[in-house]
Amino acid sequence: MGSASREALAAAKRTLAAAGGVSLATGEQLLAAGRVIESSGQLRSVLADPAVESDRKAGLLKSIFGALDPAAAQVLTGPVSSPSSTPGGRSCSSD
Repeated sequence: MGSASREALAAAKRTLAAAGGVSLATGEQLLAAGRVIESSGQLRSVLADPAVESDRKAGLLKSIFGALDPAAAQVLTGPVSSPSSTPGGRSCSSD
């Protein structure tokens, strides 16, 4: 696992630990979203593209996964919402 992936995982763990209302459904939603992202090369490409603004990436994720509970939505959009979390656009790629 690359450095950017380790940092993204650590950030996701911190977000989940700080979030209220985390349930089994939160985990199920995150796993389902991960499967959708993994299965779409186009989506992964957009999320990993450093030329695409973080707000646009977060908006895309919210439009695709709009029904997520708040904790799952925060974990999912967190890595693309922070410009510092995508050094070289790699935090969303598969290192």
